[in-house]
Amino acid sequence: MKWFSVGLVLVLSAVAESAGAELMIELRETLPVPAGYPCIASITDLDGDGALDVVLWKFRRDYTIVEREGGAWGQGGSWVERFSHRPSPMRGLAVADADGDGTPEILSADYNSVVIHEATGDNVYEVVHESSGYGSFIENVRVGDSNGNGKLEFLIAQEGSPAHVSILEAIGDNTYANLGSVAGEGRNSWVTGTADLDLDGEMELVFGNDIQGVWVTYVFEDESLVYERSGFEPLHGFGDTDGDRRMEIIGDTNIDGPTADLRILENTGDNSFEEVLSVAGLYTPMDVNGDGQTELVSVRTGVSVV
Repeated sequence: MKWFSVGLVLVLSAVAESAGAELMIELRETLPVPAGYPCIASITDLDGDGALDVVLWKFRRDYTIVEREGGAWGQGGSWVERFSHRPSPMRGLAVADADGDGTPEILSADYNSVVIHEATGDNVYEVVHESSGYGSFIENVRVGDSNGNGKLEFLIAQEGSPAHVSILEAIGDNTYANLGSVAGEGRNSWVTGTADLDLDGEMELVFGNDIQGVWVTYVFEDESLVYERSGFEPLHGFGDTDGDRRMEIIGDTNIDGPTADLRILENTGDNSFEEVLSVAGLYTPMDVNGDGQTELVSVRTGVSVV
């Protein structure tokens, strides 16, 4: 597994699985990148030239693509900036090969419109789609497959009355259609993504809705609301932290609240969930060693790591 860190990494904290064991991580290399980009959206070969591209972005600013040049990992090299784009301002970013042509697309969002770039040559990126009219303003974007047809979609969460999530699906090479939306009750929203959480063969779409300071989690299946949980913000995504092959929704009470915590809702049957963990602290779920079990990562130095 390849690791990449933003800036200079001094300390990476321990990574704990549910058993509380410590997992050691090898730092492959530390190289300077453009300053001021705390988020990593993607690490892949975007333009098909065989070199690794990293998409860095900053909320309300822009995104940039840096490409690695040089020798083997840990034996010298450099990250060279190849492309940048600045919506006004940046509200969200997602990277996926949504139209299945073998080349990933980069969707960036500003207040109520989205732009999709795609590589058309070595380090050449062009606009292949633009659309607008997404509520008062866009809150975040994710990639998913809400209808289970095997085609990736861009999920666009928007503030509105009520807040809702629009579903943008490719219907051809760089051609997209809005499949509709699902709605909550409050104004602010945050889309988590899609997954077959109860293993019934149907995909669920999960998003959160801020209703007067209290977050509510909604689970939709076939565009119908099948589960609702008040007081839970589905910020972190999905996983299986205890290795029991039951899908979990990983979130918190309120990331902007007075105390930080991490909470897990585990599936217990057809569209039903129960809370199985609530701990204090800031954690990010990821399968760092590729064993199929999700670990909870706490980065105590404030460095973003993928």
